[in-house]
Amino acid sequence: MGNFFLVPVNYPAVLVCGVINTVLGFLWYGPVYGKKRGRLLVMFVASLVTAYVLFHFIWYAAPGAYTLFIAVKTGVWGWIGLVFPMSLMIFMFSPERKPMKFLIKETGFHLVSLMVMASIFYFTK
Repeated sequence: MGNFFLVPVNYPAVLVCGVINTVLGFLWYGPVYGKKRGRLLVMFVASLVTAYVLFHFIWYAAPGAYTLFIAVKTGVWGWIGLVFPMSLMIFMFSPERKPMKFLIKETGFHLVSLMVMASIFYFTK
């Protein structure tokens, strides 16, 4: 079992992922939430944390030798196992009754986001 702190994190790529994911989120959610720019900083920090953790997942999937397929597949499995089930539970037990398209739009963003970040890690390694 490897040491969590010995992973050679590509910090410039994590930063790029944070910026790109924030822009993607602004474009994705802009029509729904309007111009609430005050939330961009929160989204940026959350994107940095997500990118940092995703890099670790990818590294542990194939230490130092990951391909684009492995990177994206790791992002997709992270979405299937972590993001979608949690979002589904929140959706199902929320006191607000939102349409199913809300769940699809919300989780769809996270799927695209993880795949884009994984691709960035591959192309910047």
